[in-house]
Amino acid sequence: MLGEKASNYTGVKNFVTTAWGYPKHLRVVELGLNMFQFVVPSESDRERILQGGPWIMDNQLLVLNSWYEGIEDDEKAFCLAPLWIQVWNLPVHWMSKEAGKKIGSVFHQVREVIIPQTGGKEGRHLKLLAMVNTHLPLLRGTIVKVGEVTKWASFKYERCPDFCYNCGIIGHSERTCSKSGSLSGGK
Repeated sequence: MLGEKASNYTGVKNFVTTAWGYPKHLRVVELGLNMFQFVVPSESDRERILQGGPWIMDNQLLVLNSWYEGIEDDEKAFCLAPLWIQVWNLPVHWMSKEAGKKIGSVFHQVREVIIPQTGGKEGRHLKLLAMVNTHLPLLRGTIVKVGEVTKWASFKYERCPDFCYNCGIIGHSERTCSKSGSLSGGK
């Protein structure tokens, strides 16, 4: 679990059991503070769980990876997690899956692009399910070149877990941030 709060074994086990659709013979082993091993015997269940998400419990992000020897000591093993990201301020003719994949290239990987139905009060935007590096600050947006014109496409993170408004990194708050100052671009 990526966050400041200590997650308890029972809470994590209850959450994953329900969220993952009651996989048969699921075992949860607590390895340390906010570190758990999930034993899922069924390969199809394991793949479905790894490809699913985001898994957010109590405003903390559950970052998953396939098990390998030494994973608990590998800092890079738990840096990628899926998040839903809305992309705003795009021209109408850029509302496509291809444009979403191109814009999403600022993230590690785009798993899915959705074009929400129009007519809602929230306006026109794309939604990306992207693998985000949790060790880096959350991006506020990116510059998109449309013909000869450049536009700022802003990002809004859905069900975003706790993150620091000083440095933009998921997993801690401003109170415990080791960096001083604030992010450029505002809240």
